[in-house]
Amino acid sequence: MNREKRRLQNASTGHQKKSFYKLLKNIEGVILEKRIEQWIPIVYLFGQTSDNQISVLSRGMELWKKKLVASILINDGEIKHGYPGFASWKHELLRMGVVENAILPLRSNILNENVNTYTEARALVLYARAHGWKRIYISASPFHQLRAFISTVSVLLREYPSLCVYNAVGTPLPWSETVRHSQGTLIGKRRDFLKTELESIYCYYLKGDLVPPEKVLAYL
Repeated sequence: MNREKRRLQNASTGHQKKSFYKLLKNIEGVILEKRIEQWIPIVYLFGQTSDNQISVLSRGMELWKKKLVASILINDGEIKHGYPGFASWKHELLRMGVVENAILPLRSNILNENVNTYTEARALVLYARAHGWKRIYISASPFHQLRAFISTVSVLLREYPSLCVYNAVGTPLPWSETVRHSQGTLIGKRRDFLKTELESIYCYYLKGDLVPPEKVLAYL
């Protein structure tokens, strides 16, 4: 009896997970199709490892050079988890032609330890609220954009519902290249991270950090 009960529970969980992933793919489809190019004051670049950083740095530079943003906001928190840090990214953007006063640090006590996608999103939304920003771009590597967006929406729905967030997906890099991701601890091909990102989103949803995908679709 216990074995049959476990089998039914596993089947139910598997169905729930499959439905959840299907909704995530719907959100991803909207993100990729809804490419907005309009003037918005700020683009925030989600932290990436050095293997993937050019994806977001080049997107931020492109938006600034096209005069679609006035400033590029970068995490100025701790750098123990694979992210090269504000100083390193600022140096790269300066080298790419962005002027110094257009590069802004995101400083928050939230970013002083255990920096991850969710804590970045929370720090960003609270910072935007404190500065009265109404619209922002966010940019992450293509395989990471979905989780970055869902994390940001999850926070803003609780903390700052009037904030409008737009996706500026990072420049694509070779999908078959082996790189480091997820605080520098995950090594694999970029195409493989598409699956691990879905699993991470589901895990953080069950934990209670992320809102259901239905709420993200409604926000879109």
